[in-house]
Amino acid sequence: MKARAIPRVLVGIGDIAGYGSGLKTGFDEIGIPCDFLELALHRFKYRDSAGFLPFQEFVWRMSGRIRVSSKTGCRSGLVFWSAARALATLPLFWACLLRYDIFIFLGRSSFFKLLELPVLKLLGKKIVFIFLGSDIRPAYLNGRYFHDGQNRSLNWIIAETLRQARDVRWIEKWSHTIVAHPPTAHLLRKPFVPFLYLGIPTAIPAGDYNRKLSDGMIKILHGPSAPESKGSPEIRDACRVFIEEGYPLRLVELSGVSHDKMLEAILECDFVVDQVYSDTPLAGFAAEAAVRGRPAVIGGYFNTEDLGVPPSMIPPSMHVLPEDIKIGIEELVSDPRKRQQLSEDSRQFVVSHWSPGKVAKRLYDILCKPAELFPISRPENIAYIDGYGQKRTDLTERLVKIYNLYGISSFCLPRNFKSLDAIKSIIRSTHCSDVS
Repeated sequence: MKARAIPRVLVGIGDIAGYGSGLKTGFDEIGIPCDFLELALHRFKYRDSAGFLPFQEFVWRMSGRIRVSSKTGCRSGLVFWSAARALATLPLFWACLLRYDIFIFLGRSSFFKLLELPVLKLLGKKIVFIFLGSDIRPAYLNGRYFHDGQNRSLNWIIAETLRQARDVRWIEKWSHTIVAHPPTAHLLRKPFVPFLYLGIPTAIPAGDYNRKLSDGMIKILHGPSAPESKGSPEIRDACRVFIEEGYPLRLVELSGVSHDKMLEAILECDFVVDQVYSDTPLAGFAAEAAVRGRPAVIGGYFNTEDLGVPPSMIPPSMHVLPEDIKIGIEELVSDPRKRQQLSEDSRQFVVSHWSPGKVAKRLYDILCKPAELFPISRPENIAYIDGYGQKRTDLTERLVKIYNLYGISSFCLPRNFKSLDAIKSIIRSTHCSDVS
């Protein structure tokens, strides 16, 4: 197909934490034709898709519901609706082939379970995959799978890791560019762009967001999408201790509310506590708070060298080790000047680096300019293996069990990878000295 002077971009075909709609806004700001396509409503209602035929929407929704039902024992209709979904998607995919030059997929989303990638590559389309966390983080490092109430077995965890690895191999084979966060990117084999170089496209609201403490109370907001893996019990306990000690604070915890409701709550707080076991210094919720002048306390085991970008591209937050989450909260409660300074620093960072237009411009440059102009991370150099949403002690116990039951190959990591060396070191520390 003949190349256009200004390529047209498709972002989709699902959204993760508003990232897709944010990219669409960014491309609009820099004058690059772009559409955002989402074939299912997001439960937090970030933004509607550019639109698609009602029939296609109906088929996608029904096949999704049938798939959910099949997991609980009702498999009737699954084959029919899956086939109907594929057939309903064909005209949409054909229209997209004719209209767009760059396809940006979020996570492992696609039109036909990734099977269309060779067709896109054959027709000269640029294919970009942006991974945002659990879509690529090995299942055995993902604490959320062990706190969602589904009692997942280690058999399921290993099977899911193998599925992830299979999809990642296929994506790497056909993609032009992959963007991923190094602490989650163990399953990759080829160099990739570190996620923090791109950043989170965050809408920049106008107005003065300095909250006046009319009642003398410091209001802390915690908005977990998954309370157990976000460390909500630890956050509640820390705030309860402070209240008992006489600190003038109130913890507000919101879960499962719409995006708009969460933004309203951010404006009513003094700072946020995002999570205890994070692998990034500023996730989506914390970025939304930062741009409104609300600093964030974030716990996590990662170091700055784990992130793959220079210090100037690492967003400021009150980052502490998980066991020090109480100390981090206390610092912002007891020191108004530190709270104000972090508020200003974090807001300025998001405005300067993570506005939708600037994120979209960096991504567009990555696609159009020589690769040597941008930071590159290599999966063999990833040494971080603390994962997300879990204590180190729980992770250690799980890794040893997996090794004892399934062997070292079940981690899906090549022998020359630092991450595999780190896992072996953990296993040896439990007296399994024969690991190789």
